[in-house]
Amino acid sequence: MTYAGNYIAGLKPREKDQKVLEDMPEDGIGLSIFISDLEDACQQGDAVQVQEEAARVYLAADGSPAILEILAELALQNVEGNGGFIFHCLRAFAFKPEKERVWSFVQCILQTMKNQPLPEPNEGTNNGANDLVPIFLKCEKPIDWITVAAVWRLWESEYMRLPGFKREISHWISNQNITQNGNPDGSNPDNMVKFRKEGGNYFVKLAEDITQSKGNIVERLIALEALRFFVKKMPIDCLPIVSNKINFLMDNNESW
Repeated sequence: MTYAGNYIAGLKPREKDQKVLEDMPEDGIGLSIFISDLEDACQQGDAVQVQEEAARVYLAADGSPAILEILAELALQNVEGNGGFIFHCLRAFAFKPEKERVWSFVQCILQTMKNQPLPEPNEGTNNGANDLVPIFLKCEKPIDWITVAAVWRLWESEYMRLPGFKREISHWISNQNITQNGNPDGSNPDNMVKFRKEGGNYFVKLAEDITQSKGNIVERLIALEALRFFVKKMPIDCLPIVSNKINFLMDNNESW
């Protein structure tokens, strides 16, 4: 908690989030509001138009958090680039789902979506959460563990836009290698088995070790949280592989 507090205190706060809302003319709010206008603006990558359409939807809906799911579904057209962020953004809002916080989270998603152009909406496939097991087992990079854990959790969520989430996630799964040709090497899983059965502070101690190390601390903490999810989710015979990934994470500061 001390590390998190110090890290957040060092970030520069955004100061212009409210400006778009303040500059929106009242007659613009009264016009017909179509979600498709916001979606089209996001697809076209027109930053100014995106902000205007998002503001109109937000104000017309009286600050409803539904806009977060609309934007999340769009962002998931690029699972590789946005999947991990979208899960953690929606999760963070859910911890304190206050109306006055919605616009700040809207801005978080919009700023993230600006980083890469959105591909066209994808067709859904018959792939599902069960296909994520072999994908994770073959993942070697921590950033990929984060993505797989995020989309798995989104798949099992109860969001209103879940069908759209699943459409994009299933398409992403269909493009991954899910052929099981033997498993990677594993490590002693005793700590994993004990944590799975009894809980405890095993991952707390690992997190403390990471905060006292150097290099990619925030990224490694997020990856550790993903591995904690996999310890609880993966078949018991896969825990040696999870254990091996934890050892890799703790021994490598720069593998990103």
